[in-house]
Amino acid sequence: MISSPLAWLLLLAAPLVGSFIGAYASRWPRLGDFASGRSRCDSCATPLAARDLVPILSFAALRGRCRTCGAAIDPIQPIAEIAATGIAALVVLALPPGPDWIAGAGVVLGWALLAGALVDARHRMLPDWATLGPLLGGLAFWTVQLGAVPGPAVIGVLVAYGGATALRLLFRRLRGVDGLGEGDARLLAAAGAWVGWQGLPSVLLLAAATALAVILCAMAVTPRGDKGMPGPATARWAFGPYLGAAILVVWLFGPLSP
Repeated sequence: MISSPLAWLLLLAAPLVGSFIGAYASRWPRLGDFASGRSRCDSCATPLAARDLVPILSFAALRGRCRTCGAAIDPIQPIAEIAATGIAALVVLALPPGPDWIAGAGVVLGWALLAGALVDARHRMLPDWATLGPLLGGLAFWTVQLGAVPGPAVIGVLVAYGGATALRLLFRRLRGVDGLGEGDARLLAAAGAWVGWQGLPSVLLLAAATALAVILCAMAVTPRGDKGMPGPATARWAFGPYLGAAILVVWLFGPLSP
């Protein structure tokens, strides 16, 4: 797949797409600031020159600091650029030989999940497009691939969203708060659209295990409060990034084997 012209195009475009994703996630929901004018330093508002906008390389050359005022550059930028490039490389290398459009769909899915994950991690909210877009995209992908209505995907959407909604209502009744956000429920429905009902247990297991491991590591290195209570690591965590990563992994490599 790496010899495909589309694969090379995706790999070359990935850092630029990542730069766009990083800027969007850092400025969301202030989209007016995101869409207006030239890129500027968040601290001193100095317009950035072209040499300061080269994905990954500019951040490294500047050592993560603004050339003008020396303020730290938001690390979400290099994270998004590296992650978008890694996603493109993973998809084009992991997929078996096949039509180029499948690799393109997989990379676009990964980039959409990355954008939603970064917004969720930064702002604790999943935009509608980051959940409904992948959901509709998954149904469209399997419809084109199979030439018919994708039964397992449709069932997956209904089971995932219905189960997540029931869990939200039950948790609210027992604890008085939502245990799962509406955005997470829609993202889980998107998982059903891409991996079918058969892949949902693997998505949930991978996402929950990864989230638990990260939280435990954060708690281990976070100082405790005055009364020995855990520190900020126990605050509300965004589940979207873990769900998004699990969706892409299960779509690429299939459900976990028993």
